[in-house]
Amino acid sequence: MVAQTVVILSLDGLVYFWLIDGEDSRGKRVHRQETPNWAESDVCQLCNAAFFWNIKKMWSDMSVGVRQHHCRRCGKAVCEKCSLNRSIYPIMGFEREVRMCTECFKAISGEDLTSLAHYFDARHPIVRQHLLGDQNIMLTIGRNKEVKVGTVSLIVLI
Repeated sequence: MVAQTVVILSLDGLVYFWLIDGEDSRGKRVHRQETPNWAESDVCQLCNAAFFWNIKKMWSDMSVGVRQHHCRRCGKAVCEKCSLNRSIYPIMGFEREVRMCTECFKAISGEDLTSLAHYFDARHPIVRQHLLGDQNIMLTIGRNKEVKVGTVSLIVLI
């Protein structure tokens, strides 16, 4: 079976190879989880604090409204107090730390934190990229018009 990998190039000069579907370096089967839809709510779905547009609840609670945030793992609408934690969550594509609600942060295990991406420093901010899949060559062009050519192994274009 051929592993499906996404190549991501960024302006910060990094090139990511992110495993979407296949076997990771430990031989474990990996299938990416879709990110959840973000919930809509007038109150924090964990502590019931009113968001700043919910004037009626703020008035009845005699409180000042808070900003709404979203947990990247479950999609719940949460306040800052209920989403103080940050973590990576590679199975959903979050290789850098993202906001998580207290419930989700407690639920993640060490295995959930295993990276599914490899990244390399291209040493220049990448603005364009071209892949010659039949020749296994990747060309990157930087903001400073610097061109780099590199070889990559076993690329299957789908």
